[in-house]
Amino acid sequence: LYLAYGQFVDIVTPDGMRSHLAGTGEPGFRDGPAYQAEFRLGLIVKYRVHNLACGPDGSVYVADGGNRRIRRIHQEQGQWWVDTWAGGGDRRLGPGGSAPPNTVAFSGTVAVAVTPQGEVTLADDYGAYRVAADGREIRYLGRWPASAFYSDAKPGGLNMMMGDADGAGNVYFVSRTP
Repeated sequence: LYLAYGQFVDIVTPDGMRSHLAGTGEPGFRDGPAYQAEFRLGLIVKYRVHNLACGPDGSVYVADGGNRRIRRIHQEQGQWWVDTWAGGGDRRLGPGGSAPPNTVAFSGTVAVAVTPQGEVTLADDYGAYRVAADGREIRYLGRWPASAFYSDAKPGGLNMMMGDADGAGNVYFVSRTP
């Protein structure tokens, strides 16, 4: 079981032992060894939501909203590491557009879900994206439809809070607005 609170990601083992998996406890941004990593979790979210998703390979994907990135916690040669899986760039994608994941910029609240096939789907206030299981490409799936808002006026942000995927690979996101 993985839990996020403050600026830590914790692991709870099957025997009930809880310990820090990643994070220094200080807000910031740093990839590298998990114990030295820094996050800005829940800092731009009204309700301080922390969204995690587990991949089929044992990786933990963290929606690091304060840094507008998806971070991956994974084991490499017996050590836990944190890296940026997507976000942190300045590129905006149009519908159907694709690019390397670290070149793309996200807006507002970020949420993450992982399919059983290892595809990472993420959402921000203005649309959804999918990162291939090998992590080499992100594809913009599109903006949220006007039907997702109160009126047919110009679509606004959905303020994504959390995501999940089912066994068939369908992805669901929860929004606190509208």
